[in-house]
Amino acid sequence: MKLLRLFVAMLLLTHWGSCMLILLVRTYNYPRLSWAVLWELLEAGSGRPVVSVSHAYSWGCYKTLLLVVGQGYLDFPSGQACHTTTGWCLIESWTTLVGMFLGCIFNAYAVASFTAMIVASNVSTQEFEEQLLRTNEYMRSLHLPSELRDRIREYYHHRWHEGKIFDETLILERLNPELCMEILAYKIRELVPKVPILRTASKRFSELLAKSMDPQVYVEGECVVSEGERGDTLYFIDKGLCEILVAAVANEVVRVLGDGCFFGEGAVILKLKRTATIRSKHIMSLYCVKAEDFENTIAEYPDVSSYVERIAKRRVERIQQLHINARLSNGTELMDAEDDEDVRTPLFRAANTRAHNLGRTTKMHETPAVPLGHMGKTAAFNRFKTAMLGVAPGAK
Repeated sequence: MKLLRLFVAMLLLTHWGSCMLILLVRTYNYPRLSWAVLWELLEAGSGRPVVSVSHAYSWGCYKTLLLVVGQGYLDFPSGQACHTTTGWCLIESWTTLVGMFLGCIFNAYAVASFTAMIVASNVSTQEFEEQLLRTNEYMRSLHLPSELRDRIREYYHHRWHEGKIFDETLILERLNPELCMEILAYKIRELVPKVPILRTASKRFSELLAKSMDPQVYVEGECVVSEGERGDTLYFIDKGLCEILVAAVANEVVRVLGDGCFFGEGAVILKLKRTATIRSKHIMSLYCVKAEDFENTIAEYPDVSSYVERIAKRRVERIQQLHINARLSNGTELMDAEDDEDVRTPLFRAANTRAHNLGRTTKMHETPAVPLGHMGKTAAFNRFKTAMLGVAPGAK
């Protein structure tokens, strides 16, 4: 819009400048030394046109633009051609000077407008670059190891993958609540179909929950939560894989979670300590919801609340059973891969499909398919591990 306004202003300036220059020549009865006569556009004294009106007008626009760009004193066809200091040349010289002065003002305005537009179009990018520079300087001052520096930079580039940083809180504060909710709901539009609980609940529930969702990124090998710690955050995985490790089986990976899975419900709903360690397997994008915000949201949806509580209890029972199995069989029995919520996520549906395509499930044409819940625990885990990770049974 600024560019359009600037272009229109330039056209108006050119038009009125051309008209004023012709009017000035006419006012002084078409002097012999005037630019219009010297350029053979009009006859001296009479002012009869030598060329068409449109042709004379175009040269008037040309002279106006010369004044704007500061070239008004050059010889024809560039600009003024007076060689005396009296009569018409005095008038045209002052007119040329004033025109060039106004042209300089317009040029300054044009340059300032272009500069402002360029800066305004890259504010978020500049903020990202400045923040990254400050972080690099901070890391250098602490003499952090290069491996840690690389992880921090990797976090920056994945957390703000477009290279832009926005003060979202400040932006949303200036909008009404309904617009804020629509924006936040649009942000998680790709997450909702992946998470069964969000996909099956009412649209309003996901919109309300979106207000409390805070995006986070974890790089490979980072622990999201640690077993035995207190927690007040529920996590929804948007993209990536993470591993569940349990101390009872020597921190072996007993489960893999991916897109659409959520974890942390035991600490949030049942107020327990973390029952397992969650470690990112690859770069992982997820959304965090604080316990207080989640409880306030599900309070209006008792069916969702009871479902999440049931899922939380079953998962805790499964972990407890894992501890018992570990004591009885020295940790050889791993946690069953089946979960009421997780089996409906894209990750687990893909696991079953891939396992079937690879021919590593029970012979589908000879015997009925065996649900994961009815398989041996080690066999169930190996089937899942093979399907998702391409790891041979028995490999860690």
